[in-house]
Amino acid sequence: MVDYSQIVKDARKKVLQLIYEAQTSHIGSNFSCIDILTALFEKIDLDKDKFVLSKGWAAASLYYFLWRKGRITEDELNSYCKEGSKFIGLSEAIIPEIPFSAGSMGLGLPAAVGFALSKKLNGEDGKIYVLMSDGELQCGTTWESALIAAQHKLNNLVVIIDANSFQAMGKIDEILKI
Repeated sequence: MVDYSQIVKDARKKVLQLIYEAQTSHIGSNFSCIDILTALFEKIDLDKDKFVLSKGWAAASLYYFLWRKGRITEDELNSYCKEGSKFIGLSEAIIPEIPFSAGSMGLGLPAAVGFALSKKLNGEDGKIYVLMSDGELQCGTTWESALIAAQHKLNNLVVIIDANSFQAMGKIDEILKI
């Protein structure tokens, strides 16, 4: 049986270590999605499914779970945000398991919709998972993409929103209540 609570603890320790050693990144953004990524990465099949991290500042967490899946080496993980590393503080499409570079809010869902539509049109198996921040719900591209997904009945698209109630400039409800 999978011990999810131990995976979460280990992930938080390692991600905090990576961020501390790099002296950069967003601890809150990373920590708020570790529980979600723990559950997802225990089930996802990266050979047929794609994962889009729309909240790209949580890259340290993504790299940790890619390491757990054996998709990057421990040396690559430990190079996070260090000189010469390809693993920077934002998720970048540098390996096949990271299909989309993210960082700017509101761009991950449009990319995920495109990937899901492509899979559907090509008759391919697998799902597209996208993890968004709750702050992205303020973006027009999010809503346009949701409408496109509904229109094309993209039942291979799974949208997960990390509702941590915060965004870069403060609390979600204080910036733009949705």
